[in-house]
Amino acid sequence: MKEYVAIILTGCILFASVFVSANFELKEDELTQTLSQQKATASEIYYVKNYKGYVSVFKKNEKSPMIKTDTLVSSLPYDDQDKLKEGIEVKGDTSLRKCLEDFCS
Repeated sequence: MKEYVAIILTGCILFASVFVSANFELKEDELTQTLSQQKATASEIYYVKNYKGYVSVFKKNEKSPMIKTDTLVSSLPYDDQDKLKEGIEVKGDTSLRKCLEDFCS
């Protein structure tokens, strides 16, 4: 009888350790995917510049804007207008959102 209890207990322990290990590996894979997606997003390069009088966003090496805001460049301070003439390089979606908030709010 003691042998059966020991076998069942050992089986439960093995099952639990396999389950925990498999669950940990899945979470580790999810974390790796999330980090690689964030790196891809963070490495995207945009240019915020004046396009036909409006603050606009271009992807690197693109001729037409991917976003054209309603913010008139002429409504911004002269320093900002000059920066937009040159174009402001922005890396990543988070930095792009912050940059647009600075100009458009």
